[in-house]
Amino acid sequence: METWTKKLSKKIMGWKKICILGVGSIEKGDDGIGVYCAEELKKRMNIPRILVIDAGNVPESWTGKIRAFSPDWTIIIDACKKGEKPGSIFIVDKNAISYSDVSSHRIPLSVVMSFLEQTIKTKVIFIGIEPENMDGENLSENIKHSGEKIVEFLSIL
Repeated sequence: METWTKKLSKKIMGWKKICILGVGSIEKGDDGIGVYCAEELKKRMNIPRILVIDAGNVPESWTGKIRAFSPDWTIIIDACKKGEKPGSIFIVDKNAISYSDVSSHRIPLSVVMSFLEQTIKTKVIFIGIEPENMDGENLSENIKHSGEKIVEFLSIL
């Protein structure tokens, strides 16, 4: 089985500009993993061809900034329940996300992804991390460790 790093590398090969959108709520335990990744990437990256956004639980509020940046690729990072082992990292197939999927965000990510692709002409890839605990204010240790793996990989783009 192909790893998430190989899948991501193949998809974004030849990129010119990338937007990394960390999504989630830090008040909901592991749901904050996307925000954590965005904040860590901001500390480590200062590349004009990469825009890192901490979108919180309102990724739709950042579409204007993404449009102005005009990336070839937008990478969304968020907690995603897929039934895997907590801390598992995977590429989420956008066709597997239902419009009616329960989401902790105001607008389902499937709608945001479609909007970005159709109006901004950016290709979107969704990196999901299987959460362990969606309560409390802290990330679970293994989820934080998975976030570090994503940050380390994206830091070398």
